[in-house]
Amino acid sequence: MSKNIGNELSKVCLLVLFILFLKDSAEAIDPTNKKLAFTHSINGLTYQKKGEYQKAISEFTAAIKYDPNDAISYGGRGNAYHMLGSLH
Repeated sequence: MSKNIGNELSKVCLLVLFILFLKDSAEAIDPTNKKLAFTHSINGLTYQKKGEYQKAISEFTAAIKYDPNDAISYGGRGNAYHMLGSLH
């Protein structure tokens, strides 16, 4: 994947993450957990953009722990694994 496509993907993920953060989820998530999940997701996207995929995976995993309904974190983590070549 070229860096331009990766950067554009990061921007789109960040925008979608922000929209989902503002939207009420079907299942009530504690607002503190929601904020922690958002922070970890942003950190994950930042690490991903820098090419630090293992750190990105850790951040996305933490985000999922705080908000298991956060599809963006699952997608970001999957993308980081893909970039590491860990998907079979």
